[in-house]
Amino acid sequence: MMGRTHCLVPAALAAWVFGPDPTILLISAGTGLLPDIDEPQSTIGYRLFLLAKGFKGLVGHRTYSHSLVGIVTAASLAVIFDLPWIWIEAGLIGWVSHLVLDALSGCPKMQNPYMSNLASS
Repeated sequence: MMGRTHCLVPAALAAWVFGPDPTILLISAGTGLLPDIDEPQSTIGYRLFLLAKGFKGLVGHRTYSHSLVGIVTAASLAVIFDLPWIWIEAGLIGWVSHLVLDALSGCPKMQNPYMSNLASS
């Protein structure tokens, strides 16, 4: 799936749910890209290359960031940093839409990061 699709679909969903608030649309679009932070060749990974390279070397692609563990971790951090609930909801729209779009385009289903690491050992 292309980066622009991972941006536009969650932004459209957020606009439908919350209305055309620019902040909410940017949060949804940005978090739509965030699960691919573990791939240096992705839209976000290309811009944050060192971070993406580190994540890919540490956990591989489509493991934690493409799992329920990644979603819960990101949402928990947002709550810990006391972000507004509407921002957290917009972020969840982006992150979950990324996983759904990947599944619809034939990418693997939501991963169990613990099994991925055990299988590669």
